[in-house]
Amino acid sequence: MIKNYNPVIFLFLLKNKHSFMPMLVEKDLFISHEVKEEDVYDNNTGTTLCLSLDNCLVFSADTRHSTGSLINSRESSKIFRYKNIIFCGTGFYADVYEVFQRLKYEIIVYEQRNGPMKISSAAHLLFNILYTRRFFPYYVFCSLGGYEKTSDEFLLYSFDCIGSYSLNKCRVDGSAASMIQPLLDSLINKRNWNKEVDPSLLDIDKNKAIEIVRSSFNAAAERDVKTGDYLEIIVVERSGMERMVYDLRKD
Repeated sequence: MIKNYNPVIFLFLLKNKHSFMPMLVEKDLFISHEVKEEDVYDNNTGTTLCLSLDNCLVFSADTRHSTGSLINSRESSKIFRYKNIIFCGTGFYADVYEVFQRLKYEIIVYEQRNGPMKISSAAHLLFNILYTRRFFPYYVFCSLGGYEKTSDEFLLYSFDCIGSYSLNKCRVDGSAASMIQPLLDSLINKRNWNKEVDPSLLDIDKNKAIEIVRSSFNAAAERDVKTGDYLEIIVVERSGMERMVYDLRKD
């Protein structure tokens, strides 16, 4: 009596007396039953660009929503607002929207008991939301900011997908980040500049910031198929907010 043999292999040995590779047959028989891991994320990409200046904040993003080489929507906003707090993000769009809705809900609950939430507190709340999912993270790379009246400051925070965040002057996320971020590092952060520079280049006001944003997105849309259709810009000033929309390439 033959012991410790798989029934399938045993039948094979009876029918094929000259075979010496039963394990290979077992693998071939069961390979169709293997479960393949599926990617639960989708990168709907696009690009967001945020600037923090002395007298305003600029949040901007294209409106293209895509999957691979397919365009799902040409008018999908990546910028969300709740009162004086602006949130924008790229990555998996469903996760971006879910994170904003969770953030909004937690702020509403807080304000019912404690009054208006500060921008810095909202940033730490967003950190908590993202960090609680660190073992199965939201596929979101986002920024949050606004005008803080109590301290008269324009604050801009940027986050990675598990919540690590920092206070920034400029931030680009998404498919065109590698093209635009070096430009902003030079124009906004003044990195690698010589000491003797024309003073007029150092001052960037609202209009010049919008010009930089538009030029950046127009250049990116020429080279990045994930960025395009429309450019949405929200400018936050002490007097309020202003929204603008401009055309980008649609092919």
